[in-house]
Amino acid sequence: MESAAIGLAQVLARRGAWQQAETRLADLGHAGSSQAFVHLARLQEDRGDLDAARSSLAQARVIAPADARPLLALARLARGRRDAAEADSAYRAYLALRPDDIEAALELSAFLEQVGLFDEAQTVFRACAAREPDHPAVLAARGRAAHSADNLREAHDLFERCIALAPGRIGVHHALARVRISLGEIERAFLTLDAIESRTGPRPDHDYVRIEQYRRLGHLAEAVAAAERARSRFPGDMMLWSQHCIIQIDLGHFDAVEAAIANAPARNRLDAGRVDIVAGALALARWEGRKAAAAFARARTALPLDRWLIDRIVQADLLNLDMESALTHLKERATLNIAMNRRRRHSTNWSQNFLGQLFNEYRIDPEALDAMRAIAAAENPAELAHAGRAMADFPDNAALAMQFLVAARRVRVLDRRQHGPARIPARIAQFWDSAELPPDIADYCASWRNQHPDFDYHRFNAAEAEAYLAEKADRAVLVAFRRAREPAMKADLFRLAFLLADGGFYTDADDRCQRPLTPLRDSGAALIGYQEDLGSVGNNFLAAVPGHPVIRAALQLAVEAVMRSDADVLWLSTGPGLITRVIAAAAMAAPSLEEGLSGITVLTRADMLRYAAIHCATSYKHTDKHWTRSSFNAVRTGGDED
Repeated sequence: MESAAIGLAQVLARRGAWQQAETRLADLGHAGSSQAFVHLARLQEDRGDLDAARSSLAQARVIAPADARPLLALARLARGRRDAAEADSAYRAYLALRPDDIEAALELSAFLEQVGLFDEAQTVFRACAAREPDHPAVLAARGRAAHSADNLREAHDLFERCIALAPGRIGVHHALARVRISLGEIERAFLTLDAIESRTGPRPDHDYVRIEQYRRLGHLAEAVAAAERARSRFPGDMMLWSQHCIIQIDLGHFDAVEAAIANAPARNRLDAGRVDIVAGALALARWEGRKAAAAFARARTALPLDRWLIDRIVQADLLNLDMESALTHLKERATLNIAMNRRRRHSTNWSQNFLGQLFNEYRIDPEALDAMRAIAAAENPAELAHAGRAMADFPDNAALAMQFLVAARRVRVLDRRQHGPARIPARIAQFWDSAELPPDIADYCASWRNQHPDFDYHRFNAAEAEAYLAEKADRAVLVAFRRAREPAMKADLFRLAFLLADGGFYTDADDRCQRPLTPLRDSGAALIGYQEDLGSVGNNFLAAVPGHPVIRAALQLAVEAVMRSDADVLWLSTGPGLITRVIAAAAMAAPSLEEGLSGITVLTRADMLRYAAIHCATSYKHTDKHWTRSSFNAVRTGGDED
């Protein structure tokens, strides 16, 4: 009788009759049903009334103090509220009543990691592993930890062992597919997804993971088609809805996403959080920092432990020049990432990562920050040109140049299209330090050759690049190339030297070509780049006529940075930060911004994605060969100093 009444209330809730459902459950609870109060708490949590949910669970405990289930519900509610103390207390009280529930113990361990209590989490996990080392949940948790540490082969084997013991654990199949993509085992990854779907039938989470992998691999057309099919199959699924919207934002379909937000099928607190994430991402793509920050703040109440979300919050803070908020969120980000960084032997200091280093670039000089605020306030090209004069006083500040180019986009200086005959040579160059390519990199490089049969194409390895520089570049460039401390820095120097000497198109080896570059070349531009989501100009894709002054200036500064052994991360010293500073300086060097940017095309990120999927998944990014890993791999621990 009780279960039937609870079931009826759940049906009412699914139909949207929240008040009726809650009234029925409350009546059952007051009549002595602890489980009615547990289900009532879930509905209240879905609505976002966490205090009411907590009160309902307390009432359930009064009715049935020996019942462990309200304690587990209370622990999960506390996780959603980021209340580490209450979650820990409730989990431990539950486990005192149900000591054999290893799944709940692992939940506690995972939560302790998320709130930065790594050592406490490890203590709980080791107890689980010692008690039941071959339990599928233990194997899955070990696999996730290995994946977090970039021990991909270990993670792969643990996930396979888990599936052999418990083939119904759908999330482990998805995790195995993700690891196989990271290992470069593309065909096996998709076979993994096919196998679990054939076992369970169509499910939204299968589609979500498949679309995610298409995007990681740069198969953008396949991702779009799969997202549209999935949305038609599961129109009410908000994970698929938000994923589809993010893809549309990437491709520049802003009006369509705005309409989707207005008609979003949100049903509960988590759904509303996903709508807010999409709204924030749309605002960021439009360079509307205040709107983005407000939307992300709302989303975080529903999704407090989402790493992707907090990265976007920091991005909005930097766009808004809100240094206090950025610092707060960087510290919160560091807490969320403690477990991953400890496993990878990276620093746990909030500043020892790319966003932390970029934050320091923003706040390093108060006068430069004042100049950024003046630039951000510019409402037309004339006001921007006036405010931009301050860049001459801070020529090495990449953050100032980024803010300048964001403002230039906002006042439509960067939206001007070039016209005239093709000037950039029909030539494509790429760089990979070794002579032999990993299979995933070979696939990306082949996409450029296949789409451009009439272009001259050459991929240089380190030895070939050195020989090229010895023949065509100044001696200082060759010396700097030999001295560069890692492959990415060598690539930064080589791309500039190649474009200066011969001109053409340069693209990184982890970019996948989507369509021929001929329309860009036929635009008559003399220099082509694109604007990244932080406002910088990326250097993974650059095109120029031989001898372009921006490329010449960038190469000279890059060589000087290498020879000085600058302590800056290479993104700032020889990468996008450098290109951004030089283009911003060129804009200000002429009598008007229009003249300074004459012949220069800075594509939007959406425009860029029509030609190339950028920063695609590769196995090498999970090793210290990738610049973000080598830059922050020293085990330098630190606190939260300001």
